[in-house]
Amino acid sequence: MHCATCSRPPSAKLGFNCPTCARSAVYELRYQHVAVLLQKEQLGREVEDTTGANNTGRSSAWSFVQSRDRAEQSRLAAQQLREHSELVRQEIGSCKADLSHLKASLAKRRADLASAARSHSTRLAPALEHVERSIKRTTHRWDQLHQRTAEARVFLCREAASLYGLRQRRRRRNGVVKDEYFIGGISVIDLRDLNNATPSHISTSLNHIAHLLILITHYLSLQLPAEITLPHRDYPLPTVFLPASSYTARPVRFPGSTSSAHSASSAPALPRPRPLYIDKPLPVLAKEDPAAYALFIEGATLLAWDIAWVCRAQQASGPTLSTWEDVCALGRNLHQLLVVGPDAKVANAATITGPPPSRTSPSASPAPPPPPPSSLSGITTGGLGLGHYSHGSAHTSLLSAAGIEHMRAWRLASPVKIGDKLKAALLGDMAGAEWEVLEEAAWHDPNDKTTPHENSDTTTGTGQENESARIRAANGAAKTDSLLEMQQQQQQQQRTRSTGANGWMKLKPR
Repeated sequence: MHCATCSRPPSAKLGFNCPTCARSAVYELRYQHVAVLLQKEQLGREVEDTTGANNTGRSSAWSFVQSRDRAEQSRLAAQQLREHSELVRQEIGSCKADLSHLKASLAKRRADLASAARSHSTRLAPALEHVERSIKRTTHRWDQLHQRTAEARVFLCREAASLYGLRQRRRRRNGVVKDEYFIGGISVIDLRDLNNATPSHISTSLNHIAHLLILITHYLSLQLPAEITLPHRDYPLPTVFLPASSYTARPVRFPGSTSSAHSASSAPALPRPRPLYIDKPLPVLAKEDPAAYALFIEGATLLAWDIAWVCRAQQASGPTLSTWEDVCALGRNLHQLLVVGPDAKVANAATITGPPPSRTSPSASPAPPPPPPSSLSGITTGGLGLGHYSHGSAHTSLLSAAGIEHMRAWRLASPVKIGDKLKAALLGDMAGAEWEVLEEAAWHDPNDKTTPHENSDTTTGTGQENESARIRAANGAAKTDSLLEMQQQQQQQQRTRSTGANGWMKLKPR
């Protein structure tokens, strides 16, 4: 119908221009909605009548429907169970097939293993024997090479000792034989006799010992615990460092050097080496410069301790080096290390009564040559010896567990106590040096015409003993320039002096 307002029929393509057209467009939808609601209400009443929701009992139709639904659900559940059980049976069958296959494979592998074990037992012994023979051959070649290396080291060390003139001589005094050791034509100083030696004798002896020690440690591939510096371009005298400041590769303040005075304020923590030389007699040095005296005693102790350490590391024959007196005997320790070995004869130990000949004397007998390397192969008899333990080889290395254990058992593992005991002994000797021997001319009046024998009733010693006492005095040591001159004076005095003619007098304490 046409709209009274628009005068046109309703159309979906055209918009609404008035309320009447809009109402007319929704009327049909309203009718359909009302029809759906009425149908829903009717169906609700039918469901209530069927289920008996408003009655006390349920209708038979609804019970039938429920039973039918339950039966259908049970049927579906049973069908699902049958399908699942069928899948499980298939999986079980597949697993059984895999298990049987694995069992067959394991049985085959067990059979192969048993067969291989039976054949391996027959092949193991020859293979193991071959490996053991190879190991023994390699070890034997290694031992032979190390033995040849040790023999070469021994040969070089003894050649160096021979070239330096290291030898032993025995003096007989009052029926007592005393061993003396010489290097470079002068006697090797014993640290306990430092008060009785001249400064030149002490410095020369320690210098020769330091040179020889550095040379043999180079041949033996050893690193000394206390580093020794030989005379070099910047410093012309030998020194030794404390073990804690050795091998630090830092600048060094050498004693007495001009550069050390300028750098002392800027670098106070630099290591300070200990000198191995003196320019004054030791009693005089102890009185005038106690600091230099302490440094020198410490340096001499470190040098002696280095020698004792090398003897201990190389298992040198002789003293066990268990006391500080053993360490102070520098000449004996070097001689036992380099000349007297487990297989070597002491061919250069001669018994004499006079002083040792000078290096330039035509009557000086040359040192016997060292034994050939072939005769040194027995140094391992009864244990290792010279040339074996070192820091430069893996065979019998001092850095190994055996080498560390070998050095750990040494009682004198620290030089501090040795230096303290040596200093106390030297100071005790200086404090007790109150007696001085007077010569015959000083004892008698020049105008007295009596013979020396008439005034010698209070003395009973020989001239040689009196001369030894004179040498032990500090002022007598300070007057002599070198050991060779002192020995020549001894010979001249022994030829001209009549025995039993000297006397003693007590001097003022120093």
